[in-house]
Amino acid sequence: GVPVIVSNIEVHKEICSSSALYFNPFSAKDLVEKIETIFENSKENERHINLGKKRAEIFQWEKAVNKISSILKNIYVDSKSN
Repeated sequence: GVPVIVSNIEVHKEICSSSALYFNPFSAKDLVEKIETIFENSKENERHINLGKKRAEIFQWEKAVNKISSILKNIYVDSKSN
């Protein structure tokens, strides 16, 4: 339920997609500007909160467990058929 500011590196882009504000990890000025954006622009702040909540729905333990379980079952079945 809070806006996220992360450095503009690939792993953060993969995880956060469009839900975060990105800053240049080599620029303190850019980080300060993003923090100011959050404090000064309530519409931008709310937009990122909503995008973040939607993005977080993708990362649920139950979904992850089910997917991993399915993969492991398929591996087990495949190993038994060989």
